[in-house]
Amino acid sequence: MRPVWKGIYSKFTASTSAAFYADMRGQMFLQQARQNTTFPYCVFSIVGHDHDWMFNRDVEDMLIQFNIFDDRHSSDIGKAFDDLNTLYDGCQMTTTGYNFIHMNLDWSQMVKYEDEITQHTRPIWQYTVQYHMLIETT
Repeated sequence: MRPVWKGIYSKFTASTSAAFYADMRGQMFLQQARQNTTFPYCVFSIVGHDHDWMFNRDVEDMLIQFNIFDDRHSSDIGKAFDDLNTLYDGCQMTTTGYNFIHMNLDWSQMVKYEDEITQHTRPIWQYTVQYHMLIETT
């Protein structure tokens, strides 16, 4: 689903003055971050995908997952979640070859990983956020 990946990333980079871009210091990756990426950063992927047919049109029904990672205080990652949601919840997006229908928040969860698990000097926070996206073929 290259058009979806490109649409998500283009929306992120088109808003370099927006809060979420600044929160992540411009670091958002598809599927996984590079080794030794500095905090904070975001990883996104399609975690669910169903091809369907509605009346006279083909639709792609997807779950898009964002994982925000940070080793700062939980309030920083909470702000990043708010800014991610401002950027993507209910947004309009270009998906080449498809008509974009909607992207809406589905669920989210924040987890704290302690030092003994991560071998990191500070706890690492992860905020997992999923959005429901619906597009149709043109």
